[in-house]
Amino acid sequence: MLIALGLKEEVTSRFYTRNAMIEEMRQRRYQENKISIPENFQSTAREVRLSLFADTIDLMAAIVDDAPWSVHVDPYDVGPKAAKNSSLRESWSTAAIKQAEKEQNQQVLSKCANNQVGDGTGVLKVDYRPDNWRSIPRAKDLLGKPAEEMEAKEAEEYVNAREKAKRGRKLPFSIRNVDPKCFHPVYGPDGELEAVLEISEHPIHEVLMRYSDRVGMRQGHPVPIEVLGEGYAVDTNRSDPRSTLKVTHYEDRDERITFIEDIPVHYARHGMGQVSYFDCYAKPAPDNEPEHSSRPITYKQRWRSDYI
Repeated sequence: MLIALGLKEEVTSRFYTRNAMIEEMRQRRYQENKISIPENFQSTAREVRLSLFADTIDLMAAIVDDAPWSVHVDPYDVGPKAAKNSSLRESWSTAAIKQAEKEQNQQVLSKCANNQVGDGTGVLKVDYRPDNWRSIPRAKDLLGKPAEEMEAKEAEEYVNAREKAKRGRKLPFSIRNVDPKCFHPVYGPDGELEAVLEISEHPIHEVLMRYSDRVGMRQGHPVPIEVLGEGYAVDTNRSDPRSTLKVTHYEDRDERITFIEDIPVHYARHGMGQVSYFDCYAKPAPDNEPEHSSRPITYKQRWRSDYI
């Protein structure tokens, strides 16, 4: 946990410039930035804004989104068996992503493509939802024995029962589009994604209600619930002077930790061997620095948006 907290300070400093750039580009895209007009011309100058900058980004995002996408899985070995396995995994993954979007009623990949063009980085995260399949029967529940002790007919019966139970149920995972400003990657020496810190601000009462058994507030600061004692209750009148709390989700290839400010409120070992975040840049930089790679294609044109 100390390593995660140390990384939090490091990545916040490292990606400060990137986050400021994303905020600047968004203000220009939605014409929320203030144009600087010299004082001598303020009485006579007329501010006229055109949507060329925003239209360029929207057009490029539409082109990217309209292009057909597919999932590619490298074969684990040489030979027809490995190639078939790779093909099946590609087909399953493509269908699963489309089904996840349908279940969530959100165009997650389109949002990611929009961020990739407009912000310079697109980020997806796969969230595990085991409760969706929690009631699917296990071998021991169905036949009173583990799967490895089943006869061929029993194994077939078990597979059919599980497939029948899965029908109509939601997938045991969801796909989420992550705001690039919240995404703080940590890469290894080989360029692989080793860890991610997703740092974001959330309404204070939303955080307290979700983690009411772990953290509370005292004098405007989050405090572990055991320090507050049994008499503490979440203020439902929303009278706390603070409006938001910083939530940090740390994840590496083996574990996940959630912090409210610097207080750990959740810890789990997932054992997947990889992080559940997937990122893509708009234009890779020659030096492979993420701060440079994450510059959107329109970054060099930002000065023009003040005059059009």
